Amino acid sequence: MVVPVIALGIGTALKLVLNIVLIKKIGINGAIISSIVCYIISFVICFTILKKNIGIRFRISQFLLKPIIATSGMCVCSYSLYQRLIMGSFFNRSISFLIALLIGVIIYILFIITLKVLDKEELSMFPYGEKLCKVLVKIGIYK
Repeated sequence: MVVPVIALGIGTALKLVLNIVLIKKIGINGAIISSIVCYIISFVICFTILKKNIGIRFRISQFLLKPIIATSGMCVCSYSLYQRLIMGSFFNRSISFLIALLIGVIIYILFIITLKVLDKEELSMFPYGEKLCKVLVKIGIYK
């Protein structure tokens, strides 16, 4: 329980220093960069300690590459849909954003399922996960 607090403390200290330096050099975008760096550092520390203590081998494709592919696919689809809704003047910006967001969530879930980011045991822990697993086995995605 102490490791995440220490990791976040280190990340926050680094964020403070980076905020001071980067905001002076590149403006408000420096705050965004420092926030991203803060969370990456915190994640790396926590992930390293977790990996060491549990002794599990994490496959990069399973825990990094596939989620990045799913996220990228979702972003491209959501952004394209949003642009089409705005350009077509079907809805105002707020409604177009909400539609694109909801469709993006569905697309992300489909990517996660088709890329098999989660195994059957992990999927079954979700609400209605048992039923979903049965359907995915029937259609041949999972065995």
